[in-house]
Amino acid sequence: MKTNDFRPLLLKNIHRPDSISLAAYRESGGYKALARALKEMTPEQVLEEVKASGLRGRGGAGFPTGMKWGFLPKGPGEKYLVLNADESEPGTFKDRLLMERDPHLVLEGFLIGCYAVGCSHGCIYIRGEFVEAWRILLKAVEEAKAAHLAEHDEADVKHARCRRDDGRGDQIQPFRDRAIAMQGVTRPDPRPPPPHDAWIIP
Repeated sequence: MKTNDFRPLLLKNIHRPDSISLAAYRESGGYKALARALKEMTPEQVLEEVKASGLRGRGGAGFPTGMKWGFLPKGPGEKYLVLNADESEPGTFKDRLLMERDPHLVLEGFLIGCYAVGCSHGCIYIRGEFVEAWRILLKAVEEAKAAHLAEHDEADVKHARCRRDDGRGDQIQPFRDRAIAMQGVTRPDPRPPPPHDAWIIP
């Protein structure tokens, strides 16, 4: 591929002066994917499409997103989906850039994930230093609520929360333990990791 053929995907909107606003995001096609998922697809179809797309996580492992979503248990019961915005890898700020310059892109992907796995509670987990990103994401959540963009039994923005953690980026305590503790269901003590990233809490 030639250099001049390159087109940014995740960062295509960040240079707009109004990139954090809901109006600018919708003008660029934002929330159309969420609307399609909610109106035209079942959660299982969304999951299969994500698997077929080859979408991977942006961490070092590049783990397949659809496979990770598929680990969550099926059937009734409360499910918690936690978006890892801690970004504790030393020297990386890829996620902070998205949160600070295109928060609705992050939120739309999060809500599609909530719908695909049938979660009843969602939390965006942000490290303590990212005060500005936290404030911007909180505003994006409120904008999405006011616009009634995700009123659906299995993907309702009313269940989305932004929580800022004061762990200050430490890598000693696993992300999973701290994030789950923030839901108020366990203490944030280090534990042996599970086989996969989907936990069943006793």
